[in-house]
Amino acid sequence: MLSTLEKKSPRLAKTIKEAEIQFKWLVIWLFFFLSRIRTSRCVVPFDSGKIHRVLFLRQDKIGDMVVTLPTLHALKAHHPLFEIDVLASPGNAPVIRSDRSISQTFLYDKKQIRRTISTLRRLRSRNYDVVFDLLTGASITSSLLTMFIGPRSLKVGVLKGSLGRYYEFVTGPSGGEESHLST
Repeated sequence: MLSTLEKKSPRLAKTIKEAEIQFKWLVIWLFFFLSRIRTSRCVVPFDSGKIHRVLFLRQDKIGDMVVTLPTLHALKAHHPLFEIDVLASPGNAPVIRSDRSISQTFLYDKKQIRRTISTLRRLRSRNYDVVFDLLTGASITSSLLTMFIGPRSLKVGVLKGSLGRYYEFVTGPSGGEESHLST
């Protein structure tokens, strides 16, 4: 659904969106520079015996949450002692509200900045062993969330393209701007 600005002035809306994207790139660069986060993947020993707390970022649409459920259930079935948390959007959180495989559900709501900042601080303090960024593509917002929440966590991304270097593991080809809609 198009916003009022997109209907009345599509060129202005496109310019504003491009400015937003450039601003996010500046923020991510500053974040990485100031926090001295490594910017290239390295070989990390993976030992599932040392993993206790896992976070899945799924702050997108309801259908994306629905297709993620079998993964969450399989992980819980194979590792029943894992604490599996999910960062969900207001639109998809009801899907997992009473799911017994999930330890805690946290809400990411862009419209409520103070609550979201508080949530992100709580998530960061939980010291996750692994953070799965399931938002496909080179999403700057999702990458920033992953880096902020799990500075010492193993970070796993899906089709991250140019942002793949900020994750220890990336599924799919890296370097392109792939989308799950193009398959």
